Amino acid sequence: MSMNSTTIADVTRRLSVLVQGTKNANNQTNLADFIWMLKHGNMISNWDEVWAAMCNEFEDLNTLINAGPDNDISRQLVYAANGLINLCVEGASSPQFEEHIRHKLLQLAWRISTAWDAVIAGDIDTIGEHVELERHAREIF
Repeated sequence: MSMNSTTIADVTRRLSVLVQGTKNANNQTNLADFIWMLKHGNMISNWDEVWAAMCNEFEDLNTLINAGPDNDISRQLVYAANGLINLCVEGASSPQFEEHIRHKLLQLAWRISTAWDAVIAGDIDTIGEHVELERHAREIF
């Protein structure tokens, strides 16, 4: 999708779908669907693909917000971004998952939180690169 036609409202809607899931809960890169699949034992996606889908949204958002002073952050956008983090934290708190799954969910929550912080901070060229640099600098995982 061309950045010229994408708006902050578009990204907000897409992030909201990542929080709410899809109708059939079968999108392997949608966070809510992914967690649903984990809970029901039909894990067919991989963590990197889920992160990449979210990171792409944060990249678009970062570009849009940095494009001009009129590109404000709405409550709906904040709610969607926090919803992604909460999904991961709730999953990581669930005794339904084995320890390694809970750990991976916490790692994903950290990545999302770091990406969101970078968008809010502004002046970050590439969100994915920033998250990886932070991960290595902090020796998180």
